[in-house]
Amino acid sequence: MKEIEMEEERAASPSAGPVPDGVDGLEYPVEFEMRVIHLLAGSESLAGQLAAVLAERGVSLESPRALPASGVKYGRLACKVRFEDKETLYATYTAIGALPGIKAVL
Repeated sequence: MKEIEMEEERAASPSAGPVPDGVDGLEYPVEFEMRVIHLLAGSESLAGQLAAVLAERGVSLESPRALPASGVKYGRLACKVRFEDKETLYATYTAIGALPGIKAVL
């Protein structure tokens, strides 16, 4: 609800210019380190599956690597990525979210 109010306020503002594609201020191409949180149980092949999804879309700048995790239930993977447009970013996040054991993609 708050997002709708903010959007309406921004649209009503006389100084509001065009909103860039996607999130406010996000301009493409965009490059960042993607983080993936997943269940450790049954995740032996997850790094390879993640690499395949990223390679298929041509967005990976490096191989996914494991990051230290404090618990025994969840693991973390990281990988530098570069997206040329919003559609590719959204499609990639959707594909990664569909992999088994994925809890969050940041």
